[in-house]
Amino acid sequence: MGKLNPKLDRYYDGALAEQSTFLRGAVVVARYLVGGTIHLVFRARYENVEILDSLPEGRGVVIAGNHSSYTDPMFVFDGIWPRRVRFMAKSELFMHPILDRLLAWTGVFPVFTDARGRKAIKRAIACLRRGEHIGIFPEATRVKYDDPREIEPSEGVALIAKMADTLIVPVGIKGTVDISPHGEKLLRFPKVVLRFGEPIDWKDYKHLDKNEMLTAVTAETMRRVQGLVADLGGAAEVVRLGKAPEVKTPEAESEAPAEGE
Repeated sequence: MGKLNPKLDRYYDGALAEQSTFLRGAVVVARYLVGGTIHLVFRARYENVEILDSLPEGRGVVIAGNHSSYTDPMFVFDGIWPRRVRFMAKSELFMHPILDRLLAWTGVFPVFTDARGRKAIKRAIACLRRGEHIGIFPEATRVKYDDPREIEPSEGVALIAKMADTLIVPVGIKGTVDISPHGEKLLRFPKVVLRFGEPIDWKDYKHLDKNEMLTAVTAETMRRVQGLVADLGGAAEVVRLGKAPEVKTPEAESEAPAEGE
């Protein structure tokens, strides 16, 4: 098994705004090349991206979406441009000596599934506090809509939002699941649409204890994400999730009718 290249830590920990002029220029060129290609091939469309401009300045947000294809980050990256987003990716991708550099140069950093995963959380929080957006897929793995499993979303999305004291912006991604269908070797080129939703504030659940809050925020995030996918006509693309507890916000509780009414 390979090892992570320690020389790349400066890219994982450094701010995007402090990258060299050459590297920032290379990312811009790559974005327009990739963006032009996916608009031509996948007829990509991005809806409600302006939501990101209505949020408080100076702090990044967590962008959380459904995940069914390796191409999902590419579409999110292109969709919010010229805003920048950084992703966490499984550590195995960083064991390849060329791929690890490409990922690092574009702002991606590794995450482990064991105790070392705390380092990725700290990096994500630092990025958010600097005003950089963080892209997370709570399903934690690529999931096809015909997957028979019940997926348990990772509560890391809620934990990071809480520790960085920031918002979660849900995004529904429709179409990427059909780029590489099960059992087929050839790629397809479906139309891809992303729709961004209203932000979720973890403070709406701060009346709960920590574990309940993390569960409730994660469940609400996935409910919103799946709702966006369904609204785009992708109801069949919504995966099965493990049953989450019903938790009301204080506002919802105050609006509920009193007993006997």
